[in-house]
Amino acid sequence: MNTKIKIGITVGIILVLVVLAVIIGGLIWLQKQTKTPLLPIFVDTTLRQTGLKKQDACATAGEGIMPPISKFGPKECCDGLKAIFGNDVQDCSLDKTLVGLPTCAPCGNGKCEPQYGENHCSCPEDCK
Repeated sequence: MNTKIKIGITVGIILVLVVLAVIIGGLIWLQKQTKTPLLPIFVDTTLRQTGLKKQDACATAGEGIMPPISKFGPKECCDGLKAIFGNDVQDCSLDKTLVGLPTCAPCGNGKCEPQYGENHCSCPEDCK
């Protein structure tokens, strides 16, 4: 085999490995930022690195809660918070339970707090 071809193949393999390393590193970084497992292969690593607990933690204001069938993430809001749906919905006639997972918010405290997903549809008691 020609030396130039061998060098070309070697460089190609190195480039593929570098690209894969960058992609995997980006996924791990993103998981650390969002504290949400993106791929099942990284679940155990994510749990160890972020301290995310499997089921026993409650969700704080602005955090989402996971469906009951999920093995990871909080299933309920912490005390004083309420699970709200449809924080991106502006048409209150839509079924808000169909637009994603609920977010925990201090809905009902008399203050409209959009930073936690409250709006006139998701928390009408605070956002009039």
